[in-house]
Amino acid sequence: MKRKVQANGEPRQFIKFGRKFFVAVALAAFAATLSAFAWPPGRFEVPPMIASAIGPVRFAEEKGYDAMMALRGPMSERLDPSIVVVGFDHADEVELKHNWAVPRRFHAQVIKNILADGAKLVVYDVLFAGPSPFGREDDLALDKVLRSTKKVVLTMRIDRDIARDRKSVEAPYHDDEDNGIDFEGHARVGLAEVTPDADDRVVRAMVPVMTVQGELIPSLPVAAYMALHNLDEKSIRVRPDAVNLGSLRIPRTGFTLTDPKDHTEIPFVKIDYPSASPLNMNSGSFSQAAGQPPDYLPGSAPSFAPGVFKDKIVFVGVTGLDLMKALGEQYPTAYTSIRGDKVGSVVRQEMPGVVLQALHFNALLQHTFVRETTFAGIWGMVFLTTLGAIAMVRRNSNLVGLLMVLGCGFLVFGFSYLSLKYSSLHVPWIVPIGLIFLSSAGVGWLESGSIKRRWAGYVSPAVLEQILQSEESIGARRYDASVMFGDIRGFTSFSEKHSPEKVVDLLNLHLEKMTTIIAKANGTIDKFLGDGILAVFGAPISFEGSAIAAVRAAWQMREAAMRPVVDAEGQSHVLATGFGITTGGFLGGDIGSKQLRNWTIIGDTVNLASRLQGVTGEPDVIIDEPTYDLVRRHVRVESLGAVTLKGKSQPVPCFKVVEWSETPFEDPSEDRPARDSVATK
Repeated sequence: MKRKVQANGEPRQFIKFGRKFFVAVALAAFAATLSAFAWPPGRFEVPPMIASAIGPVRFAEEKGYDAMMALRGPMSERLDPSIVVVGFDHADEVELKHNWAVPRRFHAQVIKNILADGAKLVVYDVLFAGPSPFGREDDLALDKVLRSTKKVVLTMRIDRDIARDRKSVEAPYHDDEDNGIDFEGHARVGLAEVTPDADDRVVRAMVPVMTVQGELIPSLPVAAYMALHNLDEKSIRVRPDAVNLGSLRIPRTGFTLTDPKDHTEIPFVKIDYPSASPLNMNSGSFSQAAGQPPDYLPGSAPSFAPGVFKDKIVFVGVTGLDLMKALGEQYPTAYTSIRGDKVGSVVRQEMPGVVLQALHFNALLQHTFVRETTFAGIWGMVFLTTLGAIAMVRRNSNLVGLLMVLGCGFLVFGFSYLSLKYSSLHVPWIVPIGLIFLSSAGVGWLESGSIKRRWAGYVSPAVLEQILQSEESIGARRYDASVMFGDIRGFTSFSEKHSPEKVVDLLNLHLEKMTTIIAKANGTIDKFLGDGILAVFGAPISFEGSAIAAVRAAWQMREAAMRPVVDAEGQSHVLATGFGITTGGFLGGDIGSKQLRNWTIIGDTVNLASRLQGVTGEPDVIIDEPTYDLVRRHVRVESLGAVTLKGKSQPVPCFKVVEWSETPFEDPSEDRPARDSVATK
């Protein structure tokens, strides 16, 4: 019989394991697939309705990316030391005695002085559109400097005419009249287009090129790179996965937008934004670069130290806070939106446009482009961590399980942090961690709920919590514990004297008292047998002192049973109850059919407990010798001798408990009570 039960249990355990494993794999695969599809935006074409639905998820992931940038820190070593910024702010307005926009002859002097100091290139993030309000001579001063050098890159901007529904370029000033002025013809030009994310106006990527009226136009940083390396427009190649500038490959790691005006593609390249603070630490201000004679005439000497701009690429633009606001030249980046960054002597969350252009140019020189994790990479990471989290929450439904699941989330977070810090690889973490927690919490909640529904009526809350923590240990197996059987004395004749309704009501009141005591003693109710109750102490969860708990509970139940229960008519009834307790081995597990299954115990020990409670036929607590050996310091007993019980080939030594003490007796009897044989029971 033993081998048969075990043999039948093994397939059931295998099927149970297979079912749980399948659920875990399916949930992990779902979480992994959802994570891989949710990020990055633009990896897959999705219907507008779906894109709108997952918009908040992507927004959260973008904020997670910003947080990771801020946590990673400045990474100033990734800034090319040859890049500097010359900024114009309110102090320069005071020094030059001119508000912005200052005369163009000042800009001419700045360019001339910086180049004379040995700069490789001057990149101007100032749009010189239209004639100067200070007259033609002012334009000629700047045009003369531009004619004399090929080391200047000027800005142009996109003009989106909403009224005429067209897109054109607002280029540097060009005049075809006599003594014509042609800023655009005498310098390199690039678009100073900055496209923040629509949701939060944070800049996380650069636009290397744009298409205007069928022509590819480079951005200002790309134009500067082309000027530095003597590349022409034919070197630009836009491919599905990259934008090539000669031998430089710029990976299209960001998303791709479509310009609503002409439906051309706008490719984005995600940039690893380091701290911008070193860019303008030693470069001096605009007024210092312009020189300081009283009338600021061309030819004035600069006031910066010689050699400051030697072999530098110098970006010039507005950095004053008030001017930035007035001109709309302030942009939070993925790095600064949370952490802030130092520009000059002020920490700001919004970067001046010229600093942003310098950082984009730095990315071209240093190849600091952020790569996105592949679909397979995200899928594999989320699948494995979700699978691990589910396994942990199944094994530990308490605080330990929660901490282990948090550990899985921390692994994803740590991997994302290290990938960004050392490989410029963006590994999304907000959505994956959220799905890992939801999946593992869902499994834990559903399975713990199933276990609670199965056990709640049979065990105490303390035992139920232990079952939730170690559910794998409550399958079919052998136990060594104490079994208690209780039976109401004279209940058959009592039932015959009263109505069925009264009998059931009184029995329920009686069993409520019994089950409360069993629960407090961490016992497990196996079943109710009419007026009888079968309980076990130390199974399915074993604990130290289970025999003591069983005898204590039986003694308390015996006393509680002697107190009357009152029926609906106000009549009192005493349902005196006797108990038998034995300690030994038995089999416990799920037994039944597909329609009805319960955890129950079977074996000779169970039968012995039933026989013991009927030894005297009185409301007594009868225990056998193994139980007495375990509780002898807490009880006074009366030996009943060796009793021949039905179904037992040998007499069984039995003891009637006559006194119980929580505090161990100081003088427990060392002599075994006599084992006089008595009649068969």
